[in-house]
Amino acid sequence: MTLLSLFKNTNNNNPHTLIWGPDDFLNDYLVRSYAKEDRFKDLEHVTVDCESDGLDELIASLTESSLFSEQKFIVVKNPFFLTAKVSKKLQKQIDDLQKIFENLADLEDVVVIVASYEKIDRRKKLTKTVLKQFNVVEPQIRPYEVASTTKALIKDEGYIITQSALQLLIERSDQVIDTILSNYQKLK
Repeated sequence: MTLLSLFKNTNNNNPHTLIWGPDDFLNDYLVRSYAKEDRFKDLEHVTVDCESDGLDELIASLTESSLFSEQKFIVVKNPFFLTAKVSKKLQKQIDDLQKIFENLADLEDVVVIVASYEKIDRRKKLTKTVLKQFNVVEPQIRPYEVASTTKALIKDEGYIITQSALQLLIERSDQVIDTILSNYQKLK
């Protein structure tokens, strides 16, 4: 069982995953957990930040073979190409990404996109392709689900927490999932 299975998934069997939600800390936590799974431990791990590295770096990572292993585990952060804020001068790179994502089944690498945005532009062709080709995980936690989700996260990592300790952790973290996860990391 993975931490991603605690949330709504569109296709659990697909290793290519889009983690989409406004909570950046939770998204990163889920990606780190997913990357540590046994099936990905022998892969070369590559992280591409689209805002600082650019789309050319992302395309190169997706199309070039790995020097160190047969497959790569590619984490794509800040995928602004899924939002409405894409300038016209990037159209060639967007078209290249469209071709790559349309043929995702032919790609040996595992691609995980972390979209820490409130909304993505569902009208765009590239966004429609990503939503169709990837396992989409939306880690939304409602206020009344904080305790059960936190307990499930802790249990999934192989730890046990008493109900009173869990309540104290949640109270001292003001029921904010980022703070709860941060304090939990310190407790571990």
